[in-house]
Amino acid sequence: MNAWHRAGRSIGRRVAALATLILLIGGIPSAQASPGDLDTGFSSDGKVLTDIGTADSGRAVAIQADGKVVVAGYARMGSDDDFAVARYDSDGALDGAFSSDGLITVDFDNKNESGYAVAVQSDGKIVVAGRAATDGMGLTFDFAIVRLTSSGALDTSFSSDGLQTVDVGGGNDYAYAVAVASDGDIVVVGYGSNGSNWDVAAIRLDSSGNLDTDFSSDGKALYAIGSGHDYGYGLDIASDGDLLITGSSHNGSDDDVLVLRLDANGTLDTAFDGDGIWTADIGSGTSDEGRGIVEASDGDVLVGGSTDDGARHDLRPLRRYDHDGGAAHHLHHRAAHHRADHHHALHDPAAFGRTPAVAADDDHRRPALPGRRNPPPALLPGMNRADLWRSGLIRSERG
Repeated sequence: MNAWHRAGRSIGRRVAALATLILLIGGIPSAQASPGDLDTGFSSDGKVLTDIGTADSGRAVAIQADGKVVVAGYARMGSDDDFAVARYDSDGALDGAFSSDGLITVDFDNKNESGYAVAVQSDGKIVVAGRAATDGMGLTFDFAIVRLTSSGALDTSFSSDGLQTVDVGGGNDYAYAVAVASDGDIVVVGYGSNGSNWDVAAIRLDSSGNLDTDFSSDGKALYAIGSGHDYGYGLDIASDGDLLITGSSHNGSDDDVLVLRLDANGTLDTAFDGDGIWTADIGSGTSDEGRGIVEASDGDVLVGGSTDDGARHDLRPLRRYDHDGGAAHHLHHRAAHHRADHHHALHDPAAFGRTPAVAADDDHRRPALPGRRNPPPALLPGMNRADLWRSGLIRSERG
């Protein structure tokens, strides 16, 4: 069986009902356009919709050094969800040099898989992380990682077939962020079950796709922070090689924004806020969470996410921290408002001179465990979905 067959490269064309929009910042504004206007040099009107399967969701975006745009997510192919990746030229056209038509779907084992994060290596290879079902009913999941060559083929130098799954905590594991270290190692962050609740989960793979045993002795770790559930959503690798992770932590009554700083070996960096852990109650409601994190050029750490004011979730940058975990200053800005039953986040590292390697959001919601108010995750195979998704892309002028 060849690699293309294993990758499940059958591309459906049915139009879905809704559009998932991924925001990009245009590099060079035109003379007529104002900052923030749609970039008409991209697909003629600044936006593009791409049909892949019968239900598609674009979840993460990365910009290559040559300006090409990589979007990763998942697509419904037959009865299961598969990883899906699309690559566009800088003008918004699908890149024919990538998998012949600019699109590829990846099926791990004829079960449900979802891609949530993407990063581009310095050699042009593309790394996508997410989750893969370990059972036919789609009730349990492990971290899942795919590496593609720059031409869109599965990279057989990575775990022999371009695919890797990792059981982090012995139960369900969900990956939401990925980054590539300067030594070529791949770091993946999310959350995993410890048997009774969720902990922040992290793994480190070497460039060949093997667990790096210099990281937490076996290449994987769970981090229990609060008295309940802890989630990892965002990741950046600092200039000194430390891992910066953001998410949320339950303090016994509600969820607080969480920031962890780990050294390259997975140990909490005690130079950061005394113990490597920083939490904060931001809003007046019950749920605050960090979704994106980036190190600024001066070493400060910036976090973006959402906060609950008791009636709704506000989409906002949360705070800026100096390199040792102290608060540098509040970022006094509030953006759009969203219903309190959804968790959305906006993270725009481009405003700080950095290109984001990952941006992800969870429309399946966090899975339910005892004491957790969230509904269960993905629908089981064969069940009807209330919403069908269609991958979309928007490009705007840079301000």
